[in-house]
Amino acid sequence: MQPFNTTEVSSDHFFSYLKPHDFIELAEKLNSDELRSLVRSRFLENIPFSFKHKPLIYETMRAWIAREIKINPSEIVVIGSAKLGFSPTAHPNFGKKFGEGSDLDLTAISEKLFNELNSDLESWIDDIKDERISPKNETEKNHWKSSLNTLPKNARAGFLDPHKIPNKYLTAQLINQKMWALNERLKASDPELTFKKCSMRIYKNWDAFTKQLMTNLNHALSTLPSQHKTLLLARENTEKPKLA
Repeated sequence: MQPFNTTEVSSDHFFSYLKPHDFIELAEKLNSDELRSLVRSRFLENIPFSFKHKPLIYETMRAWIAREIKINPSEIVVIGSAKLGFSPTAHPNFGKKFGEGSDLDLTAISEKLFNELNSDLESWIDDIKDERISPKNETEKNHWKSSLNTLPKNARAGFLDPHKIPNKYLTAQLINQKMWALNERLKASDPELTFKKCSMRIYKNWDAFTKQLMTNLNHALSTLPSQHKTLLLARENTEKPKLA
């Protein structure tokens, strides 16, 4: 029988919150399939760093959001620094610690919700073409122009951001309102659960989510200069508790 051949890594990496430098070293060591497995474990299957002391609030939050937007709680995950404890975005922000002023970035993986949001996008495009709607000012005009340039391409890739669609459209309005309410409910639940804002991206399916997640992560890792990795290691060493 053919065995499973894998790179030898400590199991601690799967049962603890990784440091940025450790994450980079693992990414350099693992092959693409192994890195995808690590990412699945760290990004999907554990309690987010931001809720590590309040896991029941996290699960209760997921259940509440799921009821409000009519999907399954298992289809909702946290990503970004609120998930890992550090930012996985491109240099120079890679490794920035989660803390006060950080966002809560949520993802919903639901074909039904994606299709409803995509219908909102199509309705918005049609309303603009038929001059049933127009921007109120120059700022909104620029925002719409940017969104209308990126959203159709994103939709073809299998994801959409509701906050980029006007609240005039029902599914976008529902999600955006629930994200505002979520932030307020979390503040009321625990003073440690204070976020700059809450947002949610909607994916059509798990394949689209995984593909975009790995694309973003690989891009972020490719932007890191060697001195950034050294700085992250130095910072982690200074943060380690000193022995008595």
